[in-house]
Amino acid sequence: MFLAGFALAGVALVALVFSSRFQTWVVARALSGQPGLDLTVGKVEAGWQRTVLHDVRWTTGGMRLAAPLVVAEIPILAAGFSHRYQFRRLEANEWTLTVTGDARPGGG
Repeated sequence: MFLAGFALAGVALVALVFSSRFQTWVVARALSGQPGLDLTVGKVEAGWQRTVLHDVRWTTGGMRLAAPLVVAEIPILAAGFSHRYQFRRLEANEWTLTVTGDARPGGG
């Protein structure tokens, strides 16, 4: 009985980790803890080898980058354990860069 409960808890944990809603919450929380970083992600869908980011917005030094969809092929486990990010492919289509009169070289 104990083993079945443990297995069920493991399955529930894996389902939670691979839930887009949970992944989006984790990314939003991590980004909000970075002072001076104005980066938001609307939705995250991360799998073992591929991560899809929806509605990415980054503002810095009078520039605003908006990408409706960013697809990255990156081994998640290797990145998580070694903190090395080796992208096999990174794709962002239909992105927009807006530069205001406040833009200065170096973001200052």
